Amino acid sequence: MVSQYTTATELSFEDFKKLLQQQEKKQAESEDDLREAFEVFDRDANGFITVEELKLVAKSLGETISDNDLEEMIKHASGQDTKVSLKQFVEVYMKP
Repeated sequence: MVSQYTTATELSFEDFKKLLQQQEKKQAESEDDLREAFEVFDRDANGFITVEELKLVAKSLGETISDNDLEEMIKHASGQDTKVSLKQFVEVYMKP
């Protein structure tokens, strides 16, 4: 839609509004996909991903990842060593 305009002044308010709505819809869909992915890792459904849960998922995929690497993954996402919330999980993956 934007490519049909040569300058920003040619974009109507209605077209601008449509662009924003499309972007919001894409973001909501992305967040829904991330929520579903989070639920795969959150094996006990308590709202957090732990090192042990990461280890179980990795093992089920045939991957062997050291506890230290798993702890670093958790720390990167949460700023702490113990668990990652859904909000933190989404924030990490939505960062540009």
